[in-house]
Amino acid sequence: MTEGNLSRKKFNRLRSLFKSPFPPFFKGGEMAIAALLLCINTHALATDNAKNLLQLQTQIQNLKRDLTTQQSSREQLLQSLAQAETNLGQLNSAHKKNTIALHKQKMLLSSLQQQQLQYRKSLVQQQQHIAQQIRAAYLLSQQNYLKMLLNQEDITLVNRNLTYYHYFIQQRLNLINQLNTTLNQLSINQQAIIQHTADLSTLLAEQQQQILQIKSNQQQRKEILQQLNAVLTSKYQQLNVLQANKQALETVVQKLQSQPTTSNVAFTHYQSFSQAQGKLNWPTKGKIISHFNSPIDNSELKTNGVIIAAKEGQNVYAIAPGKVIFSEWLAGYGLLLIVDHGHNFMTLYGRNASLNKAVGDHVTAGELLATVGKSGGYSQPALYFEIRKQGKPLNPEKWCGG
Repeated sequence: MTEGNLSRKKFNRLRSLFKSPFPPFFKGGEMAIAALLLCINTHALATDNAKNLLQLQTQIQNLKRDLTTQQSSREQLLQSLAQAETNLGQLNSAHKKNTIALHKQKMLLSSLQQQQLQYRKSLVQQQQHIAQQIRAAYLLSQQNYLKMLLNQEDITLVNRNLTYYHYFIQQRLNLINQLNTTLNQLSINQQAIIQHTADLSTLLAEQQQQILQIKSNQQQRKEILQQLNAVLTSKYQQLNVLQANKQALETVVQKLQSQPTTSNVAFTHYQSFSQAQGKLNWPTKGKIISHFNSPIDNSELKTNGVIIAAKEGQNVYAIAPGKVIFSEWLAGYGLLLIVDHGHNFMTLYGRNASLNKAVGDHVTAGELLATVGKSGGYSQPALYFEIRKQGKPLNPEKWCGG
């Protein structure tokens, strides 16, 4: 017989006893037993609840510790991403400048080589002229020049012969001087070709090194993004990141708003930024894939600007004259550049591959600011573009299109 059956048997025996005819003071005995059993069950339940509560508290503490670790890991990864994308931006900028320098160097080298051909052609012509002069001098030397002059009875003819001979000698001297000049130009040009060829080789070597560094940084960035995606596993976490990024930008804008603004911007066609509404050019060519006030990643958050899909490395231009007041990496917006246009207007250009301007630089409308990229942790190249007045976002599609 099991322990459970034995306990049940004892309980039934007690119950039968209290159901038998007993004196009055035994009335309600069955209720007393029920109350006793309830107390036992309540105690057991309280014990179980205490255990469950302890387990829950342990789980909460573990979750908090995991969240803290995850947050710390995310912040470290973001710092690594910022460093990697900043370095990549600097490499992209240097590579683009190097490419332009290479093109100029090749054009210059080609021009020098064309000059060299012209100098050599001139040299051949001058050598032929001198050869003719030498032959003429030889023929003239076969006659006694003094005798020929003294035999002239006509003084006019004598003067003419003297003039001709003087011209002949001067022409020969000029040809010799031209030849020496051409030889000197050939020598100088040849040295320039050697120097520029060496410079070109150096630039090519630098460019190859830059390409290797760019590929290395791109791989590093890819690995960091994979780790970030592994950390941000839930929509809730991703939403928190989006909110944090948006708040970080608002903090930057508010800080910039508190600083003295540019008031002496020289507009070419308009007296101020506000008069250019609807007539401004877009900062880069491309398709708008996210419009103003659109949901961000299917969340309740709304975008304060537009996203323009474009080729990576494509130029980004200032839409109006102004002064650069921000030029660095910001979480969620990558390599970000902000221009103050005066009268409380500013424009923001984010997700760039490289930044061509620094804080304090003055820019004109149409001046190169940056190049399109995917910095900020994005997979596709695009430009994030905002227009603000007194810190409040405006719809860029109502301002650009000129």
